[in-house]
Amino acid sequence: PPSSTPDNTSNATSPVPQSAAVKNVTTPSSRNPRKRKDVDELIVESLKSIRERREEKRGRTEEPLDEAGHFGHQVAATLRRFTNRQKAIAKLQIQQVLVSVEFPP
Repeated sequence: PPSSTPDNTSNATSPVPQSAAVKNVTTPSSRNPRKRKDVDELIVESLKSIRERREEKRGRTEEPLDEAGHFGHQVAATLRRFTNRQKAIAKLQIQQVLVSVEFPP
């Protein structure tokens, strides 16, 4: 009688015998190890570059917010709570107010 162990390659539900499936498997490193190394080096270089830019940005001293900056943050916090439609209306109306104050009729 046929055994029901996983090692049975004559199982009717398996379209490819296990021994054939293992022979056809290739990994990225087995296809072209040099290309894989080049890709790995590019990834490492990119990550180093990102880290350096992030550290430079952190090192910069940002000017403290003035009254307008604080107001802008308050407006942004309020907009984040709105639906997309409410945001669109609010932004349009804010822009209209700013234009009318900057360029009175």
